[in-house]
Amino acid sequence: MPCGRVRGPAFVNQPAPGLTRDTAIDWGVPATQVGVFLDTLASHVPMKRPGVPRDMADAAYFLATCAYATGMVLDIDGGWTAV
Repeated sequence: MPCGRVRGPAFVNQPAPGLTRDTAIDWGVPATQVGVFLDTLASHVPMKRPGVPRDMADAAYFLATCAYATGMVLDIDGGWTAV
């Protein structure tokens, strides 16, 4: 978003979800293998679990209500990108 055209405060933020059950479904993992897929990937995530809808909702709420956060991409990935 061009900053020169904005009048008043503009908040441009993006949540970036990591591993969730939907990730497995989106990647075409067969339903019978979703549990094994998630367990295997989650073992490499510092939080040792896939994200749940509440994790994503909390991050979106933060981005929507923080009056001083703008221009950020918030990784909600259990620490995946930190390692």
